[in-house]
Amino acid sequence: MTVKVSVSKDTFKYNGKIRTIGKLHRDVEGAKRLFVKMKENNVVTDSVTYSIMIDVVGKVGRDVDGAKNLFAEMKEKNIIANAITYSTMIYVIGKVGRDVCGARKLFDEMNEKNINKDTITYSTIIDVVGQSGRDVNGAQALFEELKESNLKIDTYTYNTLINIVGTIGHDAPGAQKLFEEMIHSYSSVYSR
Repeated sequence: MTVKVSVSKDTFKYNGKIRTIGKLHRDVEGAKRLFVKMKENNVVTDSVTYSIMIDVVGKVGRDVDGAKNLFAEMKEKNIIANAITYSTMIYVIGKVGRDVCGARKLFDEMNEKNINKDTITYSTIIDVVGQSGRDVNGAQALFEELKESNLKIDTYTYNTLINIVGTIGHDAPGAQKLFEEMIHSYSSVYSR
């Protein structure tokens, strides 16, 4: 059962404070204290709150287990994870925790739960599979899946794959071909 709640101004304020303290000031413990205070004051926590906390704890604090616990707590509270939450977890599990299989499992879980993937989700899993997993073919297959999804492929995603193909795959011609594809893709957009 999913519960819909309206988010108050207090939720927005806490989310902003947690993001500022945790991400900008890199004060993981300060963000955790605010998160606890938020719950003690009965302020509604939402998917944004949890996504920020997972980002702070997992990426800034490099605490994979802490991020997993927050993700599990979110599910227990019937708070729906979105593409941002999943992308953050994929990064934390795959890049920080170096668990490529775990990251792929989360990516696949998005299909099971009908959560739409976005370009950031694909960029993240491509990076995890290609860089952390050193699986050039797997990264290229994900890139092809992204192309077929009709999502806009940004320069960050192209550059991620170019780096994987050139550096991990030692395929300079393949990297050059991707670079030219990116230039062609963007030149046709700007020439309209």
